Amino acid sequence: MNSDLLHSIQPASLWRIEDIHTRLLITMQHPAYTDWWQDIEQYARRALVEGLPALRFELFRQFADEGQRIPYEQVYFDRRGKVGSLAIMLLRLQAECQQHEHADTDSTRQVVEQGLQTRHIQQQQKKQQQRQEQQNHLLKLDINEVRVALEEALWNLCAEYTWCLPAHLPALANTPAWQEIDLFTAETSGMLAELCILLDGSIDPRIIQRMQLEIRRRVLDVLVDSERHFGWEKAEHNWAAVCASGCGIAALLVEQHGGRRQRILKRVLQALDYFLKGYGEDGGCGEGIGYWVYGFGYFTYLIDMLEAAGNPVQLSEAQQRKIQAIATFPQAAHLSGGVFVNFSDSEERQTLPAGLLSRLAERQGISISLPFKMPLFSQDNCHRWAHMMRDLLWSKPERWGVNDTDSAEHVESRVNSSHYWRDLEWLVVPGKVGFAAKGGHNDEPHNHNDLGSFIIHGGGQNLLCDPGAGMYTQAYFAPGREAILHISSAGHSLPRINGMEQQSGREQAAVVLELEQKAQETVFMLELAAAYPPASGLNSFTRRFHWQPLPTAEAATRMAKLEVQDRFIFKQDEAISGDNIEINERFMSRIKPQIDDDGIIWQVEQALVRLDIVKGQYDICTEELASYDHEGQPITLYRTNVVLIQSRQALAARQELGAMHHIADENQDRGMHCLFTFTVIAYESLND
Repeated sequence: MNSDLLHSIQPASLWRIEDIHTRLLITMQHPAYTDWWQDIEQYARRALVEGLPALRFELFRQFADEGQRIPYEQVYFDRRGKVGSLAIMLLRLQAECQQHEHADTDSTRQVVEQGLQTRHIQQQQKKQQQRQEQQNHLLKLDINEVRVALEEALWNLCAEYTWCLPAHLPALANTPAWQEIDLFTAETSGMLAELCILLDGSIDPRIIQRMQLEIRRRVLDVLVDSERHFGWEKAEHNWAAVCASGCGIAALLVEQHGGRRQRILKRVLQALDYFLKGYGEDGGCGEGIGYWVYGFGYFTYLIDMLEAAGNPVQLSEAQQRKIQAIATFPQAAHLSGGVFVNFSDSEERQTLPAGLLSRLAERQGISISLPFKMPLFSQDNCHRWAHMMRDLLWSKPERWGVNDTDSAEHVESRVNSSHYWRDLEWLVVPGKVGFAAKGGHNDEPHNHNDLGSFIIHGGGQNLLCDPGAGMYTQAYFAPGREAILHISSAGHSLPRINGMEQQSGREQAAVVLELEQKAQETVFMLELAAAYPPASGLNSFTRRFHWQPLPTAEAATRMAKLEVQDRFIFKQDEAISGDNIEINERFMSRIKPQIDDDGIIWQVEQALVRLDIVKGQYDICTEELASYDHEGQPITLYRTNVVLIQSRQALAARQELGAMHHIADENQDRGMHCLFTFTVIAYESLND
């Protein structure tokens, strides 16, 4: 990628908006933004009362000394949340004042033209003033109070020791901590650069100067130095896009020297090339839907602002095709009701940035079938300014195909329609009853050892689930991370074989043996033996998924059947301790299962999945596992174990007999076999 020399910047059009004040006033009157504005107001009100919490050394040292990230990061992100909410509220209050001033001017002109007395003008102005006072009272926000609080908050942010998170600081560095550029240094610099433009003339100019100084000192001067290099510049994942975007926006808006600006922009655009290399041609995001939002969102923000500023980025045809494919990822990964396939470090329930999707619909000429919803600022624990600002300015509810919930027509169109990412090796069948499974390899960005893992979805919930992202700690990204439940195959619907879990590594890869996508059935078969260590004794482990929608008598009910067939062939000459072969099939859920003599049921209000299984055929038990989600909140996962044990001697004899008679795989009587049949039912209401 490359960008032409920046000649001039037109601030009014940087965000594709002719007049930001007008846009704010429009959203204030639109019901789709009511909850969003209330959320921002509440956050700003709290900022006025509390101010910015201190980033104390006691918090800073916890990562290096104890491996804890969350205490520091909660304070760090709350500080940015308060800055962002105060900035938006100041812009809103200015827009309201501007509106009232125009209303007074228009009223005065009309009164004069009609020849009415001055007393009528005064009465009109008094009523307008009363309305303004009443509105300010309801909001409990005074424009001068907000301005002063924002100035103090920005000054405070500029004084931070480093904008980099302690978890991202190099252990051994020859450079100051305030000159390290990580995700959040870049985000902070991009946010402050945009605020320099948006708040110019609204806050004390010395605050603007301080923000520009800190952006230059911490980011721009560093990137101009050709001797400094960062790992994210060649990263093929979200770091490249986020760091490049924040730094690129800062350079575009703050750097006044044309030569320096071009050097920085060239450098960050090269990082975007690496980001795109991390995606296959299918556009699938191996990091998961949350990191699609993060990486591709920031990628889009920089590309779009460069274009708006008169610096169009030159993309090859191959890059344009890939970007088009990437833009469609979230819709294809959407199961129903705002629940997404959440393989890797992502959450299953997501409210995607409405501004990002609206802008992508315009840029890429795609339709949006997802339900429209504005993400609340308080729900983003990082309180990202870039998402929030563009949600406000770019969101267009009228471009979305579905408003509040999935319409019957939309749901019907998605039934039986599967999507497969050939490079990623993810298969998704969306709908009121849905299913997803994955292949790939065990060295993906934000990797989980989860080859062959699957999700069963019903009634807007994942009944059998992927645990998603766990709480980030020092250990989460350190050697031995495979022991963490969210990362290990022990935390996924996968078997433990002879006491062995899946291993990490690029060579631990699935092989796709079969894929059929038809109107009334979907078949997906994987060879997974390479995922397990040699000590497991595996010669072959195939897992075959067969998904079939089932007819129902009632239109409000959806049903489907999923068969999961596992076959294990063991090496006869493998010296493995013990007299028996043990296969422990595990099924993961956030729902406590009910076990009876005929099977296992996972049930919620509007759906259930039943596994028909003879209890005496296997040893069956459920474990209740305590864990923490990505935000550090305690959660409970239920792991259902279905154990099959067979004599090693008897198994070897059967395998040898099968080999002698050349028994074909599809009819073989050798090895060990597990066939599980799940029936999924989703209702509009269990009372209907």
